[in-house]
Amino acid sequence: MQIRILLRPFSTASSFLRSDLDNFPIPASWRHVARVSYATSLMRQGVLISTTEHLLSVFYSMGIDNAYIEIDNSKFLFSMAAVAPLCNSFRKPIRQ
Repeated sequence: MQIRILLRPFSTASSFLRSDLDNFPIPASWRHVARVSYATSLMRQGVLISTTEHLLSVFYSMGIDNAYIEIDNSKFLFSMAAVAPLCNSFRKPIRQ
């Protein structure tokens, strides 16, 4: 599994992009919750992505609501411990 996180313009909604399906977007929204038994799964037009809750909770706690999360698999296979250091990189200042 490969993942890439890209920041979008300020105050735009986060979306998962299934890179294995021509970057098919699945917005990170309650409107696309498919199931929540032991994991949060999002689905749009039959395309599923599972176990999104760890990354989304870190984003929420950091106030990040504007990211593209590119993933090449239907399952987001990261634990909370693995996601937190990844997201800490967003706190570093950006040089212009």
